[in-house]
Amino acid sequence: MGKITFGDLLELFPQLELPLFLDDESASLFSQNNDPFPGELFDAMLRPLLPDDDEYTEYVPCFRISQDEYHALVIWKASLLTYEYLMLIFDKKGQFLSSERIGGMLVRDDQLFRRVAHFDEEGIIHIAEGATDLSERFDPKESNTYEIEILPNGEIYSSRSKLN
Repeated sequence: MGKITFGDLLELFPQLELPLFLDDESASLFSQNNDPFPGELFDAMLRPLLPDDDEYTEYVPCFRISQDEYHALVIWKASLLTYEYLMLIFDKKGQFLSSERIGGMLVRDDQLFRRVAHFDEEGIIHIAEGATDLSERFDPKESNTYEIEILPNGEIYSSRSKLN
């Protein structure tokens, strides 16, 4: 691979029509339909921005939302007992601006934590998250819902509320 550009990275992320929903089943569609990250491109452009991982960690490009001032790239990250959707925001020149975990599942001890995301037609991301003890039934009162909006400058605005 020659000189790596931000455009090379963008090409891996199809622009999808809104609305769309991200849950555990969405990841298999992205894995089947999108090309994997070339190692050199991933190491140069994304590895410095992502949390530490191990040899069992896999990353898949999902999709992008491009606006006048930014590109929001969504990546699926899978590791042992954890998967998550990460949203990375870049300006039009490819400078990293911000990031957010917008979906996923994590098993820790006897707890299952889940987060799903719905992107509406205006690009507002509606998040629902909750935890359940693996030996008990799910209690919706222990769930949270909030919205994420990407501001025109690429900053992420989050509004959290407790479900009643």
